[in-house]
Amino acid sequence: MNNSLMIDLLSDNARQGVDDLHFVSSLGILFFPSIVFVTYVCLWWHHLMYGKKKGLVVHPIVRTFIAVLWNLEHIHDWMTEQLKEKTSSMTARLVRPGSAAFYLTRCLNLSLPNVKLAHAFDTATAITSSRFFMCPFVWGTKRALNIGSERILHESLRQIDEFAIDMIQKRMQKLLESSTELRSGLNSDDAPEPLSSPPHMDLLSRFMGVATEAEKLRTLDSSGGDDQKRGGYSDVFLRDIVISFLLAGRDTSSSGLSWLFWLLSRHRRVVDAIRAEIREVVKSRNCTNLSTGASKFTYEELKNMHYLHAELSESPRLYPPLPVDTKFSVKEDVLPDGTRIPKGSIVAYASYAMGRMEQLWGSDCLEFKPERWLQNGGFVPQCPYKYAVLQAGPRICLGKELALLQIKLVTTGLINCFDFDVPEDFKPTYEISLLLPMKYGLPTKISPSERES
Repeated sequence: MNNSLMIDLLSDNARQGVDDLHFVSSLGILFFPSIVFVTYVCLWWHHLMYGKKKGLVVHPIVRTFIAVLWNLEHIHDWMTEQLKEKTSSMTARLVRPGSAAFYLTRCLNLSLPNVKLAHAFDTATAITSSRFFMCPFVWGTKRALNIGSERILHESLRQIDEFAIDMIQKRMQKLLESSTELRSGLNSDDAPEPLSSPPHMDLLSRFMGVATEAEKLRTLDSSGGDDQKRGGYSDVFLRDIVISFLLAGRDTSSSGLSWLFWLLSRHRRVVDAIRAEIREVVKSRNCTNLSTGASKFTYEELKNMHYLHAELSESPRLYPPLPVDTKFSVKEDVLPDGTRIPKGSIVAYASYAMGRMEQLWGSDCLEFKPERWLQNGGFVPQCPYKYAVLQAGPRICLGKELALLQIKLVTTGLINCFDFDVPEDFKPTYEISLLLPMKYGLPTKISPSERES
């Protein structure tokens, strides 16, 4: 190849490179104004929607997602700080990319399952909880493809559904047998014999309409499908009722007891005060054996233990079994502090944060202080919209009194009979869940207590 040919080839390559550069430059000149315009519109829209709002800074595109991930390990404490320090209205706004806003407030106006089922419940609640901190596109795609955590969630929900439907069908069979036995007794000339298994009057049976729909129950086939009616309600509705009660009652009491006994291990005076109250009740019945007497408390005796009641109210104030309770806004609304809630938003009241607000509980809000519930030795309840641990108003927990009674029985029995020694260096933390379970449980050494005889 001669020199002139070589020079011609290099010249051609150089010209081609210049032409390519001109083409790229032309594209940049063409699209740059468009990119600037789109960016401007996005920033303008973002400022219009969030720039003048109170609370957390909502960044373009990533919104508050990075801040949530950064503080995920101590999410409830972080949310408490946001509500205490960065919002005068006590309402914070969390916004995930591609999702409706999540409002964190209820600045409320002050005026029995097997191991397999238990595992399924734990798995379902954990995965469901993780959705709140994940882009909807991610978990939505996994659900559509039935892969990863969403596949596990689907299987867990299937097991829970099977348990609920089985419970409904068995209860239906019991009710049918009781109804048949009752009618046989009424049709005979002799007086009816006592039923071998009296009709159940629990909540599930009441939903089935055992009192008002007896004739309907008699004619129903207990093997019906989802559309089968049970005294006026479908199997799907009854299934949801069963799951709702299981979800509301499972682990809430045990979680609360873990935090309770950790607090008691740090406040010996509270334990002594409860034991003194137990002694007074037992001695009033002329019973000298505290151990025997404490296992036979009546409802009225437990009801009159005012310090015990105060202590069982103070513990969930700081460590509520349900730290955040979420609702879905079916229409546009306005919170008591003036915050506008668009339709389709998620609204949550943070009971964990509410128990740590000086605006509600005073400067000693972080102290474990049962005395704040007492006046002249008697228990004085707080406003339910200030102490919304078990919700308030028409949606207050139906099992509130039963749960409180169970915890009273467990607490009095254990405190009266045992001492609990928790390591001094133990610093509990919570798991990220719909509930507030103590991570790794409560390590404690249990020994018989020295009781008066």
